[in-house]
Amino acid sequence: MPAPDWFADIDVAVLDLDGTVHDDEAFVPVYLALLTEEVGPTAGGRIDEEVRRILARRHPVSLGSLYDPERDEVWAEALHGEGLATTWDGEPLLDAHNPPPEAVYLGDAWQTVRAVALHHRVDDEALRRAFIRTRQRMNDPAVALPGAAAIDEALAAFGGCRHRVLASNTAEPLARPLVERLGLSEAFDEIVLGAGKPEGLRALLEGVLTRFDVAPEQVVCAGDNLRNDIAPARRAGCRTVLVDPFRIASNGEADVVVGRLTELA
Repeated sequence: MPAPDWFADIDVAVLDLDGTVHDDEAFVPVYLALLTEEVGPTAGGRIDEEVRRILARRHPVSLGSLYDPERDEVWAEALHGEGLATTWDGEPLLDAHNPPPEAVYLGDAWQTVRAVALHHRVDDEALRRAFIRTRQRMNDPAVALPGAAAIDEALAAFGGCRHRVLASNTAEPLARPLVERLGLSEAFDEIVLGAGKPEGLRALLEGVLTRFDVAPEQVVCAGDNLRNDIAPARRAGCRTVLVDPFRIASNGEADVVVGRLTELA
């Protein structure tokens, strides 16, 4: 679909990196393989199989759910209210607590891997090592980046914006080499790494509105995570583009919903 007419009035674009500007889907299997190296083939195989079932919608846990690893509880509609709490296997929990702020949001494939691993009691340190090793692969010039070829096309719809901000939750030491490798330093006026979204996006948008003296509707936020990239922007009154390859969103949760950012070109 082409960019909507209101794009002509956009002055500032705030774009997410992973899964949005850069299509990193090819590295989810790498993450799973490296996690298997950390936890062993038996546990790794179970995690891999459950992740694939969730992404294929053949599992009681649905994409877009919140997962509390401490209580092993799932909320299918918690972003829209309290939601229905269930066990991991889909059994209703009538006495469940509300999801805690640190609950894992299964809003993309990476966080789905995290949720499944935590359900299988993989410790955070093993997850962290697997994630870091995956990012190091992405930053290695000898490793191909399939998503790099579409970067220019992904950014094409935002070419008329007066100011472009790249905002990623990935920490500076891991994200900066990828930004440089993809040639994004010159494509953005401002790059915020370790952004701390969703709360960090709220603060970032407050600064953007003040610095550039623009109305919220003159700012568009694009990202692939409803909780991190879209909900804070909508609360601020900004326009939103959700990259939703797994079709998680319900009607009206973003101004524009696409499978890939390149669809706006």
